[in-house]
Amino acid sequence: MTEPDPPFVETVRIQNFGCARDVTLELSRLHALIGPNDSGKSTVLHAIRIVAELARMGPNFHMDRPDRRVLHPSTMISLQWGTTAITYSSAEGRRLLSTPQSSSQIDPAMAATSAAPVYGAHLIRWDPDAIRRSSELIPETDVLTLGERGERLPAVYDSLLSRDRDAFVAIEGELRMLFPTVRGIWLPALNSSEKALGVVLADGTKVHADEMSEGLLYWLAFAILPHVSPTAILLIEEPENGLHPARIADVVKVLRQISRRTQVILATHSPLVINELAPTEVTILTRDPDRGTQATRLDRTKNFQQRQQVYALGELWLSYADGIDEAALVKGADRGEGDEQHDQGVPRR
Repeated sequence: MTEPDPPFVETVRIQNFGCARDVTLELSRLHALIGPNDSGKSTVLHAIRIVAELARMGPNFHMDRPDRRVLHPSTMISLQWGTTAITYSSAEGRRLLSTPQSSSQIDPAMAATSAAPVYGAHLIRWDPDAIRRSSELIPETDVLTLGERGERLPAVYDSLLSRDRDAFVAIEGELRMLFPTVRGIWLPALNSSEKALGVVLADGTKVHADEMSEGLLYWLAFAILPHVSPTAILLIEEPENGLHPARIADVVKVLRQISRRTQVILATHSPLVINELAPTEVTILTRDPDRGTQATRLDRTKNFQQRQQVYALGELWLSYADGIDEAALVKGADRGEGDEQHDQGVPRR
């Protein structure tokens, strides 16, 4: 009998947190945030992380300043799935369990049940220097976790080789297909307790991590994610960084696989990432001087049904975005002759 998919955060509401004065987002299991620089993408990721981590730490946990952005006395962040929500209130200094009808402090017994599934969030911002760094071996009884910037990758691969050789071999097979000059993964021992990362080329040459390309390093980091200890939510900043355009679809395929057990939320500037998603899996964030961050799901943008007949999703965004307020997408401005030509596939000059 197939297990039901785990619940995921369907709605996020953020009030008075960083540049988000009052914004609500509707999310999917795999979801991307796009929009101009400084529109609030990272703010949304950090807000989600705060509440999910507070939930993981237990109902009696108090956090005076979980993030530098939490400065306003009326900050509230709510993650909702179904009719249940976990809310962080800076005035209360704790998380609350609420339903549309009532609100009360979370029962400690909920921490051990599936009634409150939104526990834990892991933020990823790959750093090639961190990925290249050697790491201490992981005891057999410990869970496999990666650092925020990719720390411990050599030790995680070493543990996977020991714990699930078939999975390790499958990653190597995919590696050879996508990087034909590479034969396999190399994990040299620096001493009795420390491993480094490398690859062996098709001609037998061994290449240390310091000499590997960032694209190869990032791919290896993404490839291991399905095998690390799951968390409720995986938050990823700019997954396209360092990757060849041809590898982006492969990475999104991995992330979609992960999203079956762990919700994945991305902040991206890549139309190629957006091309791999459904219209309901993409939200445009813009920043209004008076109202702060605003959210518009891509399938609800102006003339979407007509425009999607001409453009792939990423190209639709790229064609109409201005990098400021994405007015041609999210504003209700009247269409002129240039707009009609553009919607028929004739780009504006």
